[in-house]
Amino acid sequence: MLASLIFFANASKPEVSAWVVGYNPISIQRFQERAKQLDTVFTEYYTVNASGMPVRRTRYDKTFAKAREIAKKNQVEFYGMINNYSDGEGTDGFEPTRMTKAVATTESRSAHVTELVKMLKQDGAQGVDLDFESMKGDDRDRYSAFVAHLSKALKREGMKLSVTVHPKQEVIGGWDAVIAQDYKALGSVADRFNVMTYDYSWSTGPEGAIAPTEWVKKVIQFAATQVPVQKIGVGIACYGYDWTKNPAISLTWGDFKAKGTKLDPLSGELVEGKIHFSGAEAFRQKYQLATKLGVGSVAFWYCGSEDPSIWKFLPIRG
Repeated sequence: MLASLIFFANASKPEVSAWVVGYNPISIQRFQERAKQLDTVFTEYYTVNASGMPVRRTRYDKTFAKAREIAKKNQVEFYGMINNYSDGEGTDGFEPTRMTKAVATTESRSAHVTELVKMLKQDGAQGVDLDFESMKGDDRDRYSAFVAHLSKALKREGMKLSVTVHPKQEVIGGWDAVIAQDYKALGSVADRFNVMTYDYSWSTGPEGAIAPTEWVKKVIQFAATQVPVQKIGVGIACYGYDWTKNPAISLTWGDFKAKGTKLDPLSGELVEGKIHFSGAEAFRQKYQLATKLGVGSVAFWYCGSEDPSIWKFLPIRG
């Protein structure tokens, strides 16, 4: 036990990053309050339209501008985030055919990259986080080519690339979304490689742990065989699910705030009946695991959804 305590006291702590979202005003408030404890933010702003081209979500203009202002004032690295979320279409709202169009040809990839880099420059971002989810497995090689093209274009402009991926424990994987993401190819060109080590139990499936700690460990250990470990970000859930609904509904700490709940020792999550929440103990377990594995960062989803007690584990910069 003493050796373990000495290790964690002396081990280099991973950088701390978080996603900031536009649809919950608490997200930007929390970022402003806790900016000195964050190294990087990925701010939701861009999406892919039905033609496969990047566009701004103009309803998030003010949130994005405010996040950029807070980041600059507090010396937080500031990335824009793009996804293929389509407000209800596709799988969990993510529309795979939009990315199929984006990556289909050399010409479509080039057009998308050119427009995205132009917008990032105009908007004062230091980089971009790609959160393309539920893609088609057949797009694997074309998506890798797209990300490589984007990486080169960003480097020419002095910007960075973050790639966020689904969790898996094998090179190919067993379903479309993970097949589409070639860890080795993507990790070779990314500056950051965030693995979403959550949704082990998901909204449309049976009740269970959102992120069992031993499962997170196995996913990250596999990722480290494909990607340089210093690029890896351990994605940490800071939300809950209520499986009394079908499908389960997602919960923030503000929705949950349960007292006297059970603690699941395998995940550290709070459990009350069919409700699970990834709170402070779950965060502590994953943050400690990330430190032990020597990864470059942790990345939590999302700022403003979390149990406020997680901040006691995170140092104040400077």
